Amino acid sequence: MRKNSVKNTRINGEVQRVLAETIRGEIKDPRISPWTSVVSVEVAPDLKSCKAWISVLGDEEVKIHLPSFLFIRAFA
Repeated sequence: MRKNSVKNTRINGEVQRVLAETIRGEIKDPRISPWTSVVSVEVAPDLKSCKAWISVLGDEEVKIHLPSFLFIRAFA
């Protein structure tokens, strides 16, 4: 599958949607800000891995909690 194919674009969008829903509704970690959004997702052509760009709106205190996403990797 090519990187910019229609199929890969749809998969990227679906993974982005599911990841955003998971962060918003299923993760009950108080370190995760409610102002967190998934900006973009790039799924590898072999579908074995993906990169997600996550944005947190807020002050410096909120940005300190970004490393807590490393802990959540095990959740996915």
